[in-house]
Amino acid sequence: MSKKKLPSRRQDLLAEELGDELVLYDPVRRRAHCLNRIAKVVFRSCDGKTTMAAIASRARRELGAEVQESDIEYVVGRLAQAHLLVAGAVSRRDLGRIAGAGLAGLVVSIAVPSVAQAVQHCGHGIGANCGCASGFTCFSSVSGCECLPSGTTGHTHCSGC
Repeated sequence: MSKKKLPSRRQDLLAEELGDELVLYDPVRRRAHCLNRIAKVVFRSCDGKTTMAAIASRARRELGAEVQESDIEYVVGRLAQAHLLVAGAVSRRDLGRIAGAGLAGLVVSIAVPSVAQAVQHCGHGIGANCGCASGFTCFSSVSGCECLPSGTTGHTHCSGC
């Protein structure tokens, strides 16, 4: 993989450090990704110029652990599978080979609903909360009654419940 195009991270991702981990939000796919320490070092090193060997050297320094170039290739593959790198940084053949390696927990991804998906209409007649999911409360809105996050302020409870 060293002779191939060097990996480059996507620039449109929103990033937030949480302790040793890095949380990335992909606004295109509406997915959040949590990277562990090694994945964070590798992701930050993916600038399209740094070789796998140089990334491995940086990871050894920053993590104080034995990290091989093959480990970096695996992490780059996981980042590519999560669509966190610029397309074409890793070939489909390499992704298939990497997928079978079996290391877990490098990149954990979840879907994040859009605002429209998160705001649901209440199902009247199901009880005190009109059938809103756990963590949501039925409030009055311009379009009727809607399930909004329970901590929402500035709204009144739906009279239809």
